[in-house]
Amino acid sequence: PEARQLHPSERLVPAGWFISGGDGDAIGALPRQQLWVDRFAIAYRPTSHADYLFFLNDLLQNGNAEAAASRVPHTAGDPRHPIEPLYSLTDGAYSLRPRVDDLALQAESPVICVTWYDALAYCVWLTARTRLPWRLPCELEREKATRGVDGRPFPWGEQADPAFHCMQD
Repeated sequence: PEARQLHPSERLVPAGWFISGGDGDAIGALPRQQLWVDRFAIAYRPTSHADYLFFLNDLLQNGNAEAAASRVPHTAGDPRHPIEPLYSLTDGAYSLRPRVDDLALQAESPVICVTWYDALAYCVWLTARTRLPWRLPCELEREKATRGVDGRPFPWGEQADPAFHCMQD
């Protein structure tokens, strides 16, 4: 896309080389190498629980209750913690539960516990709603957009500074 064609929630990542991979601690990491990625647009922030709830509630309002129910995020579950939905259905609408197991949930936080198929369904819905071609970024696009082009391990630089992490604790 041209910069003037971008949706207000998008940012343009220019075409070019970037340093990919090389993280020995990451499972399945690529070897450190320079790769070319064509330009692309990406949302400037992750899809939030509020965004995803809007999607599910739109499905409900349009008579797709079964589809909405099948897309509700759930914890993975293990012997100590059963599978738990992150959202509750009350009075015909989904809402975010404030806490599930050890997770404190906030509407503006990135949506979690969705499958690739759920994320793809969200993109298809968003495309129909906005008439813009939304899709999931490929792994190299995501890496270039989040790490930058210079091979730094974190978006903010070389050090794992907890002040910049978006994490539970």
